[in-house]
Amino acid sequence: MAVACQDEAGPFQTVPYPGAHWAPAGHPARQAQEYLRLGTAKLLTLFRPATGTVRATGVTQCPNAVLHPWLKAAMAALLLDLPAPGPVTDPEANRACWTRWQAGLRVRITLPDELPRLRLLLVWDNLAGHHTPELVLWLFAQGVMVLSTPLSGSWLNIITGRDNALSGIQMQRVDQVSNDVYGEKSLNRYLNPAAFAQPAAGTLGNYERNSIRGPAYWTVDVAVSRQVSIGAARTLELRVESFNLFNTFNWGNPVTNFNSGTFGRITSMTGTPRIMQFGVKYGF
Repeated sequence: MAVACQDEAGPFQTVPYPGAHWAPAGHPARQAQEYLRLGTAKLLTLFRPATGTVRATGVTQCPNAVLHPWLKAAMAALLLDLPAPGPVTDPEANRACWTRWQAGLRVRITLPDELPRLRLLLVWDNLAGHHTPELVLWLFAQGVMVLSTPLSGSWLNIITGRDNALSGIQMQRVDQVSNDVYGEKSLNRYLNPAAFAQPAAGTLGNYERNSIRGPAYWTVDVAVSRQVSIGAARTLELRVESFNLFNTFNWGNPVTNFNSGTFGRITSMTGTPRIMQFGVKYGF
């Protein structure tokens, strides 16, 4: 089975730094005329481990309006490298090919009633834009099964919120002065402000990137269907689906800007409240 991995790397600083560079020996480093000093950039990547191929595009921001068209185009190009899928002759066996990849998962995505042949497994993280129904359904229609990484809490990066280093660099990190980084892990005090401090003027903080985790995420999705025969070669299928069945309130990440008055507090939620939908399918 073909496998691909998708992720968004960054943000990367676009500020030039002294030291080694990639210019050829004996030639000075030069910037293109489009070069914009300061700011940050991200890298959208789609990686296929079997071939080592990486499709990558640099962007300055990554909302759904940027991510989704790029991912669809990159995925369509990747699928062209795979063997063409044959027709589905046994729908039940075909669905089993999809559902076997959900075995052992605590949270299972609801698959559409009609599925093409499975062509590719796409592994990605739990970015909110990855859960957009329109994008997920488009991937299913291309024969792509999506598998999200475990929802054990995303990494947090504590930033100063100001230019202590006097360098123009954004997203500077704080000094960590204690290992007691968590507060009560409550909405009002998830992080412990006393564990951090602003670096001295002209210096960068010592906080290690990706050393603190945010709140975990937990949800249960359920789908129940019943097919009823209503005559010769005619059926009626009733279907009920519930997303976040137990209406779990999943906390968002705490504020990580140390210069903010709400630092360490959780002011948002992630995911959605309970959603239920009902469907009827008439077969003849």
